[in-house]
Amino acid sequence: KLATLKKVYLNAKTTQEKYFALISIGQLRNQEAIIELSRILVNEQKQYKPWAALGLGICLYDNKVAEVDLNRSIFILENLIDSDAAAERKGAYVLALGLMKSEDSAKLIVTDLRESNIQQYVGYCALSLGLMNSKEYSNTLLNKLKTSKRYPEQLQNVAIGTVLTDNKDALATLIEMLKTANVTSVYASIANALGFIGDARAIEPLVKMTMDTKLSSEARAFAIVALGIIGDRSE
Repeated sequence: KLATLKKVYLNAKTTQEKYFALISIGQLRNQEAIIELSRILVNEQKQYKPWAALGLGICLYDNKVAEVDLNRSIFILENLIDSDAAAERKGAYVLALGLMKSEDSAKLIVTDLRESNIQQYVGYCALSLGLMNSKEYSNTLLNKLKTSKRYPEQLQNVAIGTVLTDNKDALATLIEMLKTANVTSVYASIANALGFIGDARAIEPLVKMTMDTKLSSEARAFAIVALGIIGDRSE
């Protein structure tokens, strides 16, 4: 299977075919796939590295590939985070580390979470910490969530990342943010986050919001949207 996918990658006529081939290699979830994806991360053109990284993250998800030393893969990804200036590529690298549950990488990712001013990348950093269930930085994520109201491009992923660390205050914070939001993109990000999380504990406060005439019509409408998404996920 690996030989076939390598041929697909090498002979692909479009970049999209190459991207899908790299993800498919990751889904093989064996030692040979790890070696090939690591080679691409080190040697291939930059445009393919994010997809190789995500393939590697899938391959090493929950560390279920037998007899694998994660240190080399982690080393490669951390070096790419340090050396690559493009936030859209770095986002894939931090997500890969999250999928691998590389808790030793959390400090590096938290530094970028705090210092980056690129909203989308901040969101990916938060999601990575959530994927590795980083309890140590759960409150750091909650604080970032509270200050993300003005940054809709990062808000949804920061919210999801915070909830994934089982932060007990995350849900109440999101509900309160939805009540007081005043920009459509913020309403949408919060509603989508609540819907994606799908926590049944959100249903009662959201229902109360829909009936609270003191709230804006937009806040009540997006509470209904969130309820609808939660309902769709439960079916």
